[in-house]
Amino acid sequence: MSSSMFLGMAAAGLNWVRTIAAHGYRNTGATMSFVEQIEDSNTVIGPPLLTELLFPVGLRYHYCLHHLFPALPYHSMAIAHRRLMAQLPADSPYRGTMQRGFLEAAAELWRSASTGYATARRKR
Repeated sequence: MSSSMFLGMAAAGLNWVRTIAAHGYRNTGATMSFVEQIEDSNTVIGPPLLTELLFPVGLRYHYCLHHLFPALPYHSMAIAHRRLMAQLPADSPYRGTMQRGFLEAAAELWRSASTGYATARRKR
């Protein structure tokens, strides 16, 4: 296998990991409300170094913030996240999107696929 082929496969694999962590994939095909779109998104707030390597340039904030502010540039997402966290009440739907890393996001996806959306979110 050539090095360029390996790098291409690694890049595609990393993008797959990001896609898995992005959403809960709980939509059954019905129209989702704005709040349901937010609740179906994940914000990855895991260990800074690892999270930045897996989700560079604001991608760890992208998933939920994208639904809140679609025109917000990637480089502004970290500051927008900090401002939201400082101002939002404890029961805000945005706070419910926090995942401590890819593994937690994957476990949440597995739980919701096994038990249903409402049950999985209540266990958090």
